[in-house]
Amino acid sequence: MSYTIAQVKNDLEPKLHDTSIDKLSGSFYDKAFEAARNVLRKIDPDTTIRVTSLSPALFGDVFSYIAPTDLKGKKVISLFPQGQHNQENFNQTSLGQFGQHKDIRSLVVQQNSGIKTLGISGTGRTSTVINTASDITDNGTWAVGGQATNLSEDSFNYITSGQSLRFDLTSGATTGYLENSTMSAVDLSAQADIASIFAWVYIPSTSTLTNFILRWGSDSSNYYSSTVTTAHDTTAFKVGWNLLRFDWSSASTTGTPVDTAIDYIRFTVTFTGASTLTGFRLNGISAKIGSLYDLTYYSKYLFANSAGTWIEQPTADTDTVNLDVDSYDCFLAELAFICAQELQGEDSGFDINFFAARRREAYQEYSWDNKSQAIRPRNTYYRMR
Repeated sequence: MSYTIAQVKNDLEPKLHDTSIDKLSGSFYDKAFEAARNVLRKIDPDTTIRVTSLSPALFGDVFSYIAPTDLKGKKVISLFPQGQHNQENFNQTSLGQFGQHKDIRSLVVQQNSGIKTLGISGTGRTSTVINTASDITDNGTWAVGGQATNLSEDSFNYITSGQSLRFDLTSGATTGYLENSTMSAVDLSAQADIASIFAWVYIPSTSTLTNFILRWGSDSSNYYSSTVTTAHDTTAFKVGWNLLRFDWSSASTTGTPVDTAIDYIRFTVTFTGASTLTGFRLNGISAKIGSLYDLTYYSKYLFANSAGTWIEQPTADTDTVNLDVDSYDCFLAELAFICAQELQGEDSGFDINFFAARRREAYQEYSWDNKSQAIRPRNTYYRMR
């Protein structure tokens, strides 16, 4: 059954001795939102389970993904390959243990600059290294252009292959780039249009940074080009190492690049050009094909508007409550308790005690019959090596 906010009001008023809802101070929608938060703290209603495609696909050796905006706390239920409900179960662990071990099929819910992300270590498909971007002359010769200067090798600060390519950007124009047109050709024909090209970049300052552009192809006249304005997991660029993802499917094409012989790379930084930036680094350029996964989780959005869009807080009487009969009773008892506290009528003492008891009873009844399906975070206290 679908319960509208108008129905909630109709169900609530008799419980308050037919006291008009209008006598409540402030917005009734705010009180409904408070009741919703209280309900979601105590139970995981089955009616709030949602399934969404992990975005983007799951890539091997890529460990950070954006979480659904309505993910309730850490309440992930499952992560499965699309169309395959097999035994590839993921275990949820702590942030510290995930960072140390990254076991196959483990996940963690984490915060990144106020944005909720998922740390996921999956099986993933193998990737193809295009260029390690670790040595100026080891695989072709890297050169700088535009406002990029001072190219060198950094054996102290790197992600892979023992060192990275370090460079600076001088003030003046708005772009600087690293380019390699003589590297060994890589056959990416099997990945064409479906792979994503990943690269690690160390950013010394984000204040004047605009975007990054990657070209890959068979020469400087025949290439693909893609621009990114966020890190791989769609979080904002940060000072330090950032993993960038350039999707082949949305890249523009110049000339006729030969997918069987990719031997040209240009990595461009666009910035305002107002000041000199020192200490950029580039490292580990590879092509990866992702695997499509479905994420099942509990939502913190207990309402939906008339268009069917799930929302966190109601704003109209036509909005609906995403609950069924048993869980709706929990919500109604919670809302009645909140309203009784505020009205402080003649029978307020009795009402508050009554609704407090009814609230406990409703939660208990629901919990007995509806155990949470969320994966519980757990640590491994010893390891077999």
